[in-house]
Amino acid sequence: MKQKKWYTIGYYIVEPVTKPEGISLPCNQIISASNCISIHHPDLDEFFWLGKEDKAEKYRKKFRLSDCSFLQLKEDVSLLLHEMKMGPDGRFRHLEDAKEMYQKYFFVNEGIHIISILVEVSYAGVLQKEMGDFVWLHKQESVKGNLLGFEIIGWDISGFHSYLCNGLEKLLNEDYLLKVNHQGLIQNPYEEVANFVKRIEGMGEPVEWIPVVVYDYAEL
Repeated sequence: MKQKKWYTIGYYIVEPVTKPEGISLPCNQIISASNCISIHHPDLDEFFWLGKEDKAEKYRKKFRLSDCSFLQLKEDVSLLLHEMKMGPDGRFRHLEDAKEMYQKYFFVNEGIHIISILVEVSYAGVLQKEMGDFVWLHKQESVKGNLLGFEIIGWDISGFHSYLCNGLEKLLNEDYLLKVNHQGLIQNPYEEVANFVKRIEGMGEPVEWIPVVVYDYAEL
């Protein structure tokens, strides 16, 4: 990590999910930068858009929010989206906003993490091309979070896909010893993860796969 230059591309409030049956990793849970796999909060598809009234009420009760607090959550989300401080996939541009949102609305549910996603500088051009105004590259000289591991992701229109979306971990396990932690994040050295990306190039979702580093901030 220290020998390379890194950019943070954003922060997620992530709720781990039980590993789906189709994912063949030796773990019980999954944390991912892709909301195809994990649940990101605030989960806009659950409460923010019109026509979501029934889901919105379940969402409010899940986090034990009063009607007033729930209305404030919607207003906070609207402001962050308007100011381009949050993306449609729930990614925060700044750690401070992610922490404030977590502390105001989501801390009551155990197990939820604030994670950052870092990308090596050599992939910055790929993200700038794919993400446009939502690229949000912040240079990082040091990271104060807790290292969780690595993931392979690719941007598609308004959010990230994971290499797990199409079961590409099965392909990698044919040629490599893929090591993961209890929440499915890769534990192999970064150089090996970069080779994994080359192995699955052009496979799965129609995205350009990139290796990323995942840090946890929820306890800081």
